[in-house]
Amino acid sequence: MTKDFKVTLIESIIYIILGVLFFIPEVNLLQIILCIIGAAVLIFGIYLLVRGIIDALPTRNVLIAGGVVLIVIGILFVTLVWFAFAVISVMVGILFIAVSVVELFSIIKDAKSSLANRIVSLLVDVCYLTIGILLIVNCSNSFQIVSYIIGGVLILDGIMNIIITIFIIKEAKKNIVTVDNSKNVVNDDDPIVIDVDVTNDND
Repeated sequence: MTKDFKVTLIESIIYIILGVLFFIPEVNLLQIILCIIGAAVLIFGIYLLVRGIIDALPTRNVLIAGGVVLIVIGILFVTLVWFAFAVISVMVGILFIAVSVVELFSIIKDAKSSLANRIVSLLVDVCYLTIGILLIVNCSNSFQIVSYIIGGVLILDGIMNIIITIFIIKEAKKNIVTVDNSKNVVNDDDPIVIDVDVTNDND
């Protein structure tokens, strides 16, 4: 098992576990993530505000203004989860669309990968593109539905990464075996030298 495969396997398992957690209503992972993001933004905004007030920097006004804006956004994220949900949905949708478009161009330019690998990657990217559009259009819809969508994408991504990596490793092993076999083939053009031991039988 190669190092890259181990890293991919660990990442894929993490994706699958997170995806499963998104499907458990009691965990409410999306709301927890939004609250954590809100708290982080709030803390960073307080830091900028305090630094802008204490430090006599030329950009202190920018720091104070940025700190106030981040504090307001952080409070909205923590207290008004639905507002944060709509914002995150749009941001995630834009991210999915951007990633899918970049990957689609990569698949088109990649001529070295096998046809099966390219088809699988293309299907995954189309799914990402569709989900990204849905997240932007339906950003104010059901909180739980979007949680299921994100969870499904994470699970799908984890499974597809494992399948693609296994397929790539199998193809690499086949190529290695083919190269080794080609080395063992005798070239017909090579001269065949026969060593004949001639002895004198005269007594």
